[in-house]
Amino acid sequence: MILVTGGTGFLGSHLIKKLVCGKYNVRVLIKNENDINNIGCQRLDFIVGDIRNEDVIKRALKGIETVIHLAVGHQSKISKKKDIWDINVKSTINLLNESTKNKVTHFIYCSSARVTCNKDREKVDENSPYVFNKDDIYEKSKAFTEEYILKFSKENKLPITIIRPSLIYGEGDQRLLRIINLIQRRMFFFIGSGNNIIQLVYVGDVVAFIMRILENEKSRGEIFLIAGEERITLKEYICSIAKELNTTLPNLTLPYYPFLILSFLCEKFCNFLNIVPPLFPSRIRFFVENNIYDISKARTILNFSPTVDIRTGMKKTIQWFRENRLIQ
Repeated sequence: MILVTGGTGFLGSHLIKKLVCGKYNVRVLIKNENDINNIGCQRLDFIVGDIRNEDVIKRALKGIETVIHLAVGHQSKISKKKDIWDINVKSTINLLNESTKNKVTHFIYCSSARVTCNKDREKVDENSPYVFNKDDIYEKSKAFTEEYILKFSKENKLPITIIRPSLIYGEGDQRLLRIINLIQRRMFFFIGSGNNIIQLVYVGDVVAFIMRILENEKSRGEIFLIAGEERITLKEYICSIAKELNTTLPNLTLPYYPFLILSFLCEKFCNFLNIVPPLFPSRIRFFVENNIYDISKARTILNFSPTVDIRTGMKKTIQWFRENRLIQ
């Protein structure tokens, strides 16, 4: 049986449908009973509880052979940095400890492509150095957790695979939905030139990659970056969305550094008030930082390459939003 954490999230909901179709027995750890209806799949076993609770993790791991750990805390949804750290780090440590006790045969951890970088975040691969970004609790917690998993795996002989997706988009992507709404209302603007290079990945390709990891023992003990084949500028990406929506963008560009400073102040003020910040530094850096990844390791070891180009993926995503009456 496979345990999936974060199964009600964007990536998790897509993965669970694929696992069920593949005739896998799946248990999903969910925080609220109401989330059961959101998944909409039959043949699932549910454990309800907070992933930070050790007793919940003990119940969830009974009889499990494979763990796919997708649950994540991010500052876009959680106000307290301690909660983000506890979800991303402490819950993972508890899962690892219980996995060894229950003789789990494979632990798959979903990290982030942003835990490592080279100069200007160009041509990042699996051997690039970790980034312990002091002002980004998400990146810092993910990098710390990765290091811990690698050390734990070596000391306890727990077979692990770490995947580092780039920015994932696709059907159900709430982050993309917010961008679309801004574009449709002609309220989207660039911070900086928009000429930074990004490398997105379609959610269906990430799901297919996880399925390949499950089915190929060569994945064990490895770290893999997964990103799309195309490298485009942020401006090209946003303009492709606008074109698919049959609209145009306002000719407005705002300066980067004033907004970066504003994002620091906004995050600190919101943390003080214990509310989720609408603006934080990594959200602003998205407008100016390159994110270029070398995915040759996935091709070499697992013979895997993404198949969905940005135009096709964006077309499918916008069609899904329209069919579900989330956009006009």
